Amino acid sequence: MEDCQKKTASVAFEIKQKSPLYKIGKILFQDIYSTHKWFIWSKYHYKEYKFDEFISNIEKNSNILNNNNLINNNNNFINEINSHNIINFSPEYVINDSIIDIFSYIFNITQYINEIQNQNKKVIIKDFKLLILIRCKQIQSVYDENIIFNDNISDIKQYLNNQNINYYNNIIDKKSSFNIKEYIVNDNINKLFIIIDRKHSDNDNDVLYIIANNNDDNNLEYSFKQRYYFGFNFFIKDGGKTVISYLLYGINNFIRFYSEMLQDLIPKLFVLSEFKGKDKYLYIYNSSFKNGISVTLYDDIYITV
Repeated sequence: MEDCQKKTASVAFEIKQKSPLYKIGKILFQDIYSTHKWFIWSKYHYKEYKFDEFISNIEKNSNILNNNNLINNNNNFINEINSHNIINFSPEYVINDSIIDIFSYIFNITQYINEIQNQNKKVIIKDFKLLILIRCKQIQSVYDENIIFNDNISDIKQYLNNQNINYYNNIIDKKSSFNIKEYIVNDNINKLFIIIDRKHSDNDNDVLYIIANNNDDNNLEYSFKQRYYFGFNFFIKDGGKTVISYLLYGINNFIRFYSEMLQDLIPKLFVLSEFKGKDKYLYIYNSSFKNGISVTLYDDIYITV
């Protein structure tokens, strides 16, 4: 009888895990915790926001607990949130590469996302997802620049071939400004996975890989997210009304992204050796960088919390 009850409970838990409310709730609560953790860290001089404190605040917030779009009646999944996957705001390893070059790619990608968002508002099409990961020139220890973190892929092209992945490959000419639209040959796309290899460049030009509408992209994306790459995930939903972004860094570490992070969190992830003295502050607080994200990030469910 006891074994039967355990089996029934296990099946019920499995069903709960597969339900949309369960997944929506878990993801949203992870986002709520991580962004509140970042906000407190940023505004209160690196103050730590502990997970137990977050749980306590959630339990006191009836507005959240009574919202069926966020949480079901059995809210035990709150305890399953993996806070270890949140980006470390004081990282042990940092990017030794040009933040200017890297964000010239990111900002252009957001211009493309903005066009897709506006297109969705006019003609409701399928949801759109774009992941961009940049293989930076070097990831090194904060404590010892001679300790290097490698991704264990000697050749991305060969790796994709071994995985039987269909992709488009080209060299990015640094002499001209980057425009992702020039490399996208098919307009009928609802999923894009973009990799930019700056570590193994060709004649100092970066190498671009584009994987479109891949049916097995989750496994492929997960594989690359384990390799100290830097990037962003963008999701367009609800006919362009909802646009969500995640900042990705390190070993599958992420956080719901907001443009304000460009001033405090993003610089913490870079060595910034390309700048002298106060020049890094002039760049980081310049309007071209501060306002470089061209897409409006909006999530109606998230902002009700």
